[in-house]
Amino acid sequence: MKRVFYYCLLAASVLFCTPAQAAGNPCGPRADVLADLGKDYREQPIGIGLSRNGVILTLLASPRFHTWTLLITQPNGMTCAVDAGESWQPTDWLDYPTFGDGA
Repeated sequence: MKRVFYYCLLAASVLFCTPAQAAGNPCGPRADVLADLGKDYREQPIGIGLSRNGVILTLLASPRFHTWTLLITQPNGMTCAVDAGESWQPTDWLDYPTFGDGA
């Protein structure tokens, strides 16, 4: 599971430097991007992780509108949306086995 998380972070880091950013993915200072997503979609951070190279991966979701956004933030504070979507369904961590269970 830990390995999957690192692969996801690596993929997000690679996406930051691709033409997807130039194709309209919103970027800006972290505080501004978070404020805009909170105002426009009522999304709030529900998860955060730090990659080995200092990139912050943030998952936001809105329980009211069932939308989600995946952000990456570079060490210099520049934040970009990697992807976004609808039909967000929260899960209960208690439903999953712990990492030490061998599942």
